[in-house]
Amino acid sequence: MANNSPLSNPSFSIDQPRETFTPGAENNASGVGKSTQGSTMASNTQNASQPIRLNIAEIEFTKRLIQEQKLKQGKITGNPILDLFYAVNDWMISHSSVDTQEKATFFRLLSVMLNAGVPLIRSLDTLSAQMAKSVRLSRIVLEIARKVENGGTLSEGLRGFPDLFSDAEVGMVRSGEATGQLNQILSDIATQLEQAASLRSKVLGALIYPGVVMTLLVGVVFVMMVAVVPRLTDFFTQSGKALPVPTQILISTSNFFQSYWILMIGGLVGTVLLVNLWIKTPMGRYEWDSMKLRVPLIGKLLQKSILAQFMRQFSDLLGSGIQVTQALRITAGAVKSAVYQKRLELAAQDVEQGIPLAETLNDPRLFPDMVLNMIQVGEQTAHLETVCEKVAQFYDDEVDALVKGLTKAFEPIMLIVIGIVVGGMVAAVMLPIMDLSNVGNV
Repeated sequence: MANNSPLSNPSFSIDQPRETFTPGAENNASGVGKSTQGSTMASNTQNASQPIRLNIAEIEFTKRLIQEQKLKQGKITGNPILDLFYAVNDWMISHSSVDTQEKATFFRLLSVMLNAGVPLIRSLDTLSAQMAKSVRLSRIVLEIARKVENGGTLSEGLRGFPDLFSDAEVGMVRSGEATGQLNQILSDIATQLEQAASLRSKVLGALIYPGVVMTLLVGVVFVMMVAVVPRLTDFFTQSGKALPVPTQILISTSNFFQSYWILMIGGLVGTVLLVNLWIKTPMGRYEWDSMKLRVPLIGKLLQKSILAQFMRQFSDLLGSGIQVTQALRITAGAVKSAVYQKRLELAAQDVEQGIPLAETLNDPRLFPDMVLNMIQVGEQTAHLETVCEKVAQFYDDEVDALVKGLTKAFEPIMLIVIGIVVGGMVAAVMLPIMDLSNVGNV
């Protein structure tokens, strides 16, 4: 009698169907039971001849889901020390930031996968597994996939993470879901984020150079006053002669640094903390952003970058089918300036009452005449979306030119500042030495 046990079959797979036996089939005179058993065995033989295929991605994804669930329960290994380590690591990940470029990559790849016909849930699961560099974003995408799997929409999933996805992005995705243009909307969001990241890097690039130079200069001066000048003071006072005025100023400054350096550092740290607390208040943030816009050169750069961001985001929202008033409110919440945020919120209220947008934005300090004229033309020709996109591109080019100009302007300014500070210190040190050498020659 042949052994049909699955264990004797070297090609047996857990995915193959098992043999089924009907009670009393062996006594069935019509042979139905034998036929059923024979067909089942034939099916097993046919399945056994096929190669076993293991979906490694699904296995890894299942393992990852199990670990995520264990992590939420606070137990991974059963070892209290390791469990505490994993809990702290999980807290740090949940409070980490996500780079704008990584978020842009997520929207871009999601758009590409949906455009290729990949289902939304599978696309989210795949992207979650691929985002190894940003653990927090990977976890968030995984949670969004589960929400969509349970019957939610992509916009609802994004709305659950307001610290990562802005109201403008959620609104555009919701509009894309309603109009059936989700692929294009996701691509537009990715483009917008990429341009915002590029703009931010340009602005920071223009400010980093003078910031680094000034920090190094302050550090060098502090070390000179605390460690170098005190050693020279005894040498200067040994001669008994009156010291030059620059040298007296240098020695007095050095004595002040030596006596109160702890208070100076403490005062600096305290001032920074108090300013940060003040900025977190609504009034403090508004005044701080207003002061930044009034800083020479830097204020113009910030204004142009804010206008470029506002115009591009406003154009994208209008293009996705969102009404003007709602687009203004969403953009006001996304703009990085409390001054512009308040002005746009007031503009949304005025537009609801029938006031034209160009008229309600009439504030030369915030919106140049060129912007107001272009918005007016867009309203009159019903091409506000296109006009705003053109204005955004114009200010992108303006920011590029201004960054290059500031970079060139900062170099001579920094050289002049360094020359004055270093030259003054060198003069203060060399003048008494030259007097001593003159005395020796006499």
